[in-house]
Amino acid sequence: MVIRNVSGTTTFNEFLELIREDQKADPLDGLIFMASPVNLDHNDVVSWLSANMRMFVEERRLGRFTINKVAY
Repeated sequence: MVIRNVSGTTTFNEFLELIREDQKADPLDGLIFMASPVNLDHNDVVSWLSANMRMFVEERRLGRFTINKVAY
């Protein structure tokens, strides 16, 4: 999603005022690009992939498998 203000461009200070700290957004050339929220399909794929990668690493004694969780 792209947010436009009345003038068509947004300053960095306006960006800071408009976007909450917990929102994923990026200012680019005066526009604000909002990231799509994570959905259940995404969660299912991440869970499946993580479980398979963990088994692969553990079975081969390759080290420790970890995931960095991202707050959305």
